Amino acid sequence: MLEIRLLGPFEVLRDGVPVVLPGRQLIALTSLLALSANRPVSFDVLADRLWDERLPQSVKATLHTYATRLRKHLGDGALETHPAGYLLRVEPDRVDALRLADVLREAGQQAEPSRKRELLTTAIELWRDRPFVGSPSDWLATGETARLTEFYLSAVEQRVDLDLTNGRYDGLAPLLKELTAQHPLRESLWHRRIRVLRLTDRTAEALESYELIRTAVADELGVDPSPALQQEYARLLDADLSSFEETVTLGVPRQLPSGVQHFTGRAEEQEQLGKLLDNAPGDQPTIITLTGPGGAGKTSLAVHWAHQVRERYPDGQLHINLRGFAADAPVLPAVALHGFLQALGVPANSIPTDRAERAALFRTATAGKRLLLLIDNARNAEQVRDLIPASGCLVLITSRNQLRSLAAQLGASRLTLKPLPAADAIRLLAASVGADRVAAEPAAVEELAGICAGLPLALAVAAESARRFSGSPFAELVSALQDMRHAFDVLADPDDEHSDLRRVLSWSYQALEPEAARVFRLLGLHPATLIRAQVAAALADLDLRTTERHLDRLVAANLVSTAQRGVYQLHDLLRVYAAELTVQLDEDSERRAALERALDWFLHTAQNAQRGAVPDASEAFLARSPHQPLTFADTAAAMRWLQDEQTVLVPWVRTAVAGGFDHHVWRLAWRLRAFLDMGFFVDDALETARLGVEAAERLGEPRPRYLAWNVLGSAEYRAGRAAAAEECVRRAIDIAASCGDIAAEAIFRTNLAVARWEGGDLPSALAEVTVAATIADRYSEPSTEPMMFQRGHLEMTAGAINFLLGHVETAQVYTEAAIRLTRASGDWLLEAQALSNLAELFELEDDDATADFYAAESLDRLRGYSVPTATLEPLLVRARIAVRAGRSADARAFGEQALALFPAGDRRTAEVRELLDRV
Repeated sequence: MLEIRLLGPFEVLRDGVPVVLPGRQLIALTSLLALSANRPVSFDVLADRLWDERLPQSVKATLHTYATRLRKHLGDGALETHPAGYLLRVEPDRVDALRLADVLREAGQQAEPSRKRELLTTAIELWRDRPFVGSPSDWLATGETARLTEFYLSAVEQRVDLDLTNGRYDGLAPLLKELTAQHPLRESLWHRRIRVLRLTDRTAEALESYELIRTAVADELGVDPSPALQQEYARLLDADLSSFEETVTLGVPRQLPSGVQHFTGRAEEQEQLGKLLDNAPGDQPTIITLTGPGGAGKTSLAVHWAHQVRERYPDGQLHINLRGFAADAPVLPAVALHGFLQALGVPANSIPTDRAERAALFRTATAGKRLLLLIDNARNAEQVRDLIPASGCLVLITSRNQLRSLAAQLGASRLTLKPLPAADAIRLLAASVGADRVAAEPAAVEELAGICAGLPLALAVAAESARRFSGSPFAELVSALQDMRHAFDVLADPDDEHSDLRRVLSWSYQALEPEAARVFRLLGLHPATLIRAQVAAALADLDLRTTERHLDRLVAANLVSTAQRGVYQLHDLLRVYAAELTVQLDEDSERRAALERALDWFLHTAQNAQRGAVPDASEAFLARSPHQPLTFADTAAAMRWLQDEQTVLVPWVRTAVAGGFDHHVWRLAWRLRAFLDMGFFVDDALETARLGVEAAERLGEPRPRYLAWNVLGSAEYRAGRAAAAEECVRRAIDIAASCGDIAAEAIFRTNLAVARWEGGDLPSALAEVTVAATIADRYSEPSTEPMMFQRGHLEMTAGAINFLLGHVETAQVYTEAAIRLTRASGDWLLEAQALSNLAELFELEDDDATADFYAAESLDRLRGYSVPTATLEPLLVRARIAVRAGRSADARAFGEQALALFPAGDRRTAEVRELLDRV
């Protein structure tokens, strides 16, 4: 039995005994074959990877000589000759490089931290040193070395993160010191090294380490350290600085917000809710609507009671704020369904774009489950109708409207909240400021409760003011309240003239320090209720630490609440109040500058997310923000941010439109395009793209115009509107051609060819890609356009179209060219797609061995890629080949993997099921 060790100095063991291979070429050949263990590698591939362009006079004769020599050392049964090339007979788990990739993939699928750490440790221990040092194969010494090193460093960084989360610091500092010495420009390692030193109170060493990496990146790259490193440096200067940490919640959804600290009263309503639940049918959803005026405490009661009964719903809790009465647009039912389905574990690519289909899938996903759904702030019945499951779940809905049609059509029970009785209002004040103080001034307290109109929100703010001025009697606060003459008409309940919340809110606002008051006012410019501390810092033009200090004061004043670490929530009513204040008290120029800073922050963060997946050819149109934009380790982290911010994306673009920030509008649409596409947020992609086109046309500049039209074309294509997509792309082509942007024109014509191909017009698609190739032939100098021209994509598209037209030989030439080009440029994703296409070509020519090899190569390239649907085509190739070869277990494994990845409604699922029925 063979064992081959590539992760360090080359070693091969035969039945446990070391074997010495004479010559670097034999070692390189063995390494290449081992990386494709038990799969034949063609003569052409071996030649390309062994010698590149330095081919010997007779490739096959030279390889035959090497194979003969290799058999003498490894044994006759180790190396097999195939029509396509050679196969090394070795179990994949006996090749450490393959084992490393498999263990890492398994670790990535683990939710249990201890098991994940165990797997990461196994992966790390496989590494002995840098592989392929001095290899005569450039492919091994550069590309494969970089890929395997990235696997190893990723395993180390993931384990370090797990250890830091669990407070395990032993051994981390020396390990990271050694690794940063070996990889002196890898900032993610330096970030963790400095963090470990800070957490172990070795501040001086941490500051020294920061200076080392700062100097290194300045000298070598001419740039500043990454925002993440700069943020770590700020923490060193002030240990109290909060950091934003993203978390991923897995398993049963637990989305209920935390309850109100001093919840008081509503005993009668809670009793009524209990009776409604006890008398509910077990096989139908129990729908209860809590209605009442703004500030009546509907959400507080709903959350408080939901926590009391949540144990009766073992399948979890879902929560959404529909923003029915918010300043920004309400949440669309289709968007709410998308969030619920993802929380229930439905992959994004399996969620339909059609609202009715999403609603049907939601009913399917909740069938037989016992879930608690808290749907907050609904505007009307239409907004919630599709969010009702079909089984014995509890659906608790809050709204300022009575939602009568839900009762008539779905049997919903309605509970209308009246203002708190005086006794409950006084108890609420007593719970907040102390019973002794309330008892000392019964008349003033009763008058205060009456002025607050029994609204819990007003009472909470009034109580905070009373606490702040603990030395003043209640009578003075009542007098001050009565002297307030600011009209708060928008926020006053039209059915209750005593519910003038502006008067109450002004107490808390007037008690703020001037800078905290300014922060509060500027928060009113934010287009949503959830606000990151970094965005607040950008609005106020302050550093993060100072901003968080002011935000904490706003939390203490009950003007802002903490949603999670680093993220704050501004109640709808309070946000309207803050917006009104900033219009009254801040200059137009200051408000405009604040919005521009916040848009710069959002655009810079979106830019950081996008550039990791869709590289730019130039520095054109880069945004810059000094207010700590977020950075992302990989595409998956960027996608998590997108999903967290999904309800804010379109409101930010609308805000930019309203403010006349057209440069931000089209760039946001451009930067967000790839992630909206990968996240299957079709509606958001269409709206942002359309707004982007309108903004670009207002600007009239060629590059924004052609980029915006191309983005809209992609969005229309994703939405299934082929004709509209083609029209948009043609507009982009015309604009790019008119201003001589060769790279852009070639890219857009390639996109148009793909659209024609997908639409079934193959001759027209071939004509377009031919024109694109002709244009690309004129492209010889580095691009000055804000897009990276990739000739490999063009060649791959031409190959695919020729393949579909039956021009097999021509298709193979184009596809092989695409592989060479993408490999040379380091584009693993496009190389994997081209390898998959080549596999299909060889399958068509009945060369299953070669087809299976290239399909496996494609899957190898895609290991760990964050969009698993990319593996569909090579999986299908391998499944078909396995069926023909009679390998039932392999066929079923490949087929079932493919079935799990198909988007909803994909016609190919029937083909795969039919294929599996044959094994």
